[in-house]
Amino acid sequence: MQQKLKQPSDKKTRHYSTGIFSGKVKCGSFYGTKVWYSNDKYRTTIWQCNQKFGGEEKCSTPHLREEELKAIYLKAVNKLFENKDAVIDRMGKMLLRGSDTFGIEK
Repeated sequence: MQQKLKQPSDKKTRHYSTGIFSGKVKCGSFYGTKVWYSNDKYRTTIWQCNQKFGGEEKCSTPHLREEELKAIYLKAVNKLFENKDAVIDRMGKMLLRGSDTFGIEK
């Protein structure tokens, strides 16, 4: 067992960001964090599409400052809480539909 742990893996390793919005903001590709003016008093964290400057087709979606993204997220969460009974009801119906195996069993 110890030998297996020490052996290097043949698989490519990927590094993922651990930001609070990682894997949650997506246009065509996921958004990632970038830091502008990192060694400056104007240091700013922004989120932008990871395909903004890469790939064959460059993404044209705008970047978002982290403060803007937090405000958007809080607005969406607050809206969910305002309508929590309706949201819970819809989620329950979706779960029932998703777990209905009548057609498969037939």
